[in-house]
Amino acid sequence: MRRYLPALAVLLVLPLFSLAEKPTPSKKPLGTWQRQSEGLKITFAIKPDSLQLTLVDESGNKTKADAAIGLTNNNLLFGVITEVDSSGQGPEKGDLFSFNYEVKNGQLVISDLKGTRVNDEARKHVEGEYKSVGK
Repeated sequence: MRRYLPALAVLLVLPLFSLAEKPTPSKKPLGTWQRQSEGLKITFAIKPDSLQLTLVDESGNKTKADAAIGLTNNNLLFGVITEVDSSGQGPEKGDLFSFNYEVKNGQLVISDLKGTRVNDEARKHVEGEYKSVGK
């Protein structure tokens, strides 16, 4: 009987470790999110496998970019731009990008933006808090 006790203890403790290792599911940032940044209106419309970014500057110049995206369990959104309709500067078809996100208190918080043409100016405008404007 004594020789079975260590094996029994291992069997009882093992499930606790497997539960602790599983990441908690993150809330997906699905819906439409918007923010203003120095005269630039930025809108993300996020679906399970696609995203549409719309940028409108103070002069009314509009850029729309569609992307195929993926989401990880540790709150990383990544993608590739598949189509661009632009009257100004912005992303180009084939550009890769990623950012960390958090959904809390009805807001989307974007941080750590990276990508093919991402620079400090882009980070300044894109990173930050977005308000939900619908699904």
